[in-house]
Formats: sequence, C-alpha cells, structure tokens
Amino acid sequence: MSSETWVIHFSADHAREGNPHSRHHITRALAERYRIAWINPYGFRRPSLWRGGLIRKAIRKFSHWAEGTRVSQDGWVIANPVQLPIFTRSRWQPVNDRLLGMQLRRLCRRHGIRRAILLFTTPRYASAVRLLRPWPAVFYFSDAYSKHRELSAAEQVAMRAAEDELIRVSKRVLCCSTPLYREMIARAEDPSKVALFPHQVDYERFRAARERSSPPADVRAIPRPIIGYYGTLTDSNDWETARYAVERRPNYSFVFIGKKEIAHTGLEDRPNVHFLGFRPFETIPDYGAAFDVAIMFWVRREWIRNCSPLKLREYLALGRPVVSTFIEDVAENFGDIVPVAHSPEEFLAALDARVADPNPAAIQKGIARVREDSWRRILPYFESLTDAGLS
Repeated sequence: MSSETWVIHFSADHAREGNPHSRHHITRALAERYRIAWINPYGFRRPSLWRGGLIRKAIRKFSHWAEGTRVSQDGWVIANPVQLPIFTRSRWQPVNDRLLGMQLRRLCRRHGIRRAILLFTTPRYASAVRLLRPWPAVFYFSDAYSKHRELSAAEQVAMRAAEDELIRVSKRVLCCSTPLYREMIARAEDPSKVALFPHQVDYERFRAARERSSPPADVRAIPRPIIGYYGTLTDSNDWETARYAVERRPNYSFVFIGKKEIAHTGLEDRPNVHFLGFRPFETIPDYGAAFDVAIMFWVRREWIRNCSPLKLREYLALGRPVVSTFIEDVAENFGDIVPVAHSPEEFLAALDARVADPNPAAIQKGIARVREDSWRRILPYFESLTDAGLS
C-alpha cells in the first residue's frame, strides 16, 4: 500500500472537538494505512438569533477560518474551507462550489495529494465528490442527517438531495445502525454497495478500566448504588424519565458526566443527583467502571429512532449492567442483554431489577458480544477501493 494514498475526510465534526465521535475513531484507524486530510464542517443549519449562542458560534467560525490549514501533532492536515452560510437550495450554491473547489485544489497542490479516497461523514460537502472526480468516495451514514428536528423544511430538502447524491455516486455506503441500513438499501440504486458497519469499541481500553477498578476521586464519596451516564447532556435526553426515577429512588445516586447544553433539567437541586461536567475521553472508562448501572435515556424522535449509541458498546466492554429507553437498534440487536423501556415506569422497574441483581450472565454475554470489536474493521472497505486500481 502506497504511503502516499490519502483519505480526505469531509467531516461532520471538528478534528479537535472534545470527546471523540465514531468519525474520530474511524479516522484514527484509517491513519494506520493512509495519510489523512480532515475537512472541518462549515455548519449544519442556518444560524438563528432564536437558538442562542449566535455570537459565540460566529466568533468560533471566524477563528477557524483565520486558522486556515494546519498540520496536527498526528500529522493530519486539518482544513477549514471558507463557505457562504447556505443551507437550502439556492442560486448561490455554485459560488460555494467554486470556493470549495479552489480551496481543495490548493490543498492538494500544497500537500502533494495525488491519490485519495474521499470519506464523507456529512452530506454538507456532497459537491466535493464532483469537484474531486474521479477519486472514489465512501459515505459513512452515522446519523439520520436530513431528519434532524432543528432543520427547517427547506433545509431538510437540501440535505436529502445531498444525501441522495452521495448515495448515488459513492462506491461504498456504510451505515452504523440497522434502521439506517434498511433505509439505504431501499434508497440506493445499487443496494450491493450498502453495508452495515456497526459502531465498534476500543475494547482493551475499557477492559483495562474494568479490571483496574479505580474510581476517580470525585465519585468515590458518592453513595451507592450509582446510576451513571456519560455524554453530552441536551434536550434530546429524556429528562422526564430521569426525573421520574430520581424522585422515586432517593437512595440511588444519579451521576451525569458530560458537557451540559441544556440550562435546566429539573434535577439540579436534587440531593441524589450529581452533575460532574465534562471529563476528557481518557478518563471516561474509569468513570464508567464506577457505575453500578449504566443508563441511556433519550426522547424518541426521528434522530434517535435511527441511531446506534456508541456508548452502549463501551458500557458492555466495562462489564456494566445497562438500562435504556427504547431505541430500535438496541432492542433489535441487544434486547437479550439490555432491557429497553417504553415508559418511565418500565425504566425504573428495569433499574430496580439491575440494582437488585446485575445479572452476571447478561454482563458476560455483553462482554463477549464486543470483545472482538475493532475500529480497524473499517479498513477492508477502503483497501478494496485501492486494490481495484485507485488513480
């Protein structure tokens, strides 16, 4: 394999964002075989004064543009293309395409990129598949992009059209969840190029934390049992279900770890609730290993109906009993080891059952389910494109 084969990743996440998404894990696996150019996103939806944080977001965006292109400590080329804030079908879209094309050509000249595979984890950059023709493309479908509730109807139409273009021209379409896989099979002209690529887990990292059994200092004094969750906290979390459990089980400690992007959950003043804030990813396995029961709780919207929670596999690798609100992919693929609740009452009953009996047999089954996981499983999908004669 030529060391000068690149993967140009048009990402839905910034390369240096807090705790990594599957897109980061996949790119790190690809970096073992390919050189990486990471194209930071320019936005998901039209800015709005009503959503709040507009000035902060604008400042951050201008700082990214001012940064231009840099090389990370890992040797990745990180680019921040300048784009007009166009998120619907518009007569100005060709201007954005020309801007993007000029910046991508400059990037390729500057860094000697002559052979590349294009990886798309956002449809926003779909035009790049035309601008960098004939390099092959892989579309990693990790979210129901065009079904996001915060997109306007016009933005959803534009996003759907971008998805369709990438589904049509990509050599591989990889889906992280069973619902997304079924949808892509139905939408693709050539279903044979669609594959289910479930989230993976860095098993050894989480196994080590399980065996280390060394809780961080800020959880050691918290009374048990600890009902724990880590991840960004937003209005997509099912706080109604959480409040139902918190109010009825004052003897349980509920620990939430992650950046809080919702002002008020209704739990801030509860003595048995602990918001610990953001913690670096390197420390997350030790926090998770301290949970007596790990939970997943989201409002069942379109976005969640199509998701496959990455943290589930991490929880299982930690050997934690898990309780979840209803998620299609979890119910279908892990329902034999993870109780999925349709109501707050069911959720609390499942919590009580796991606190009383963690179910060691189910825990061992969960560990076995993820023991062979590896993000390196992404590599064959890219190697087949190279072996087919990348030019």
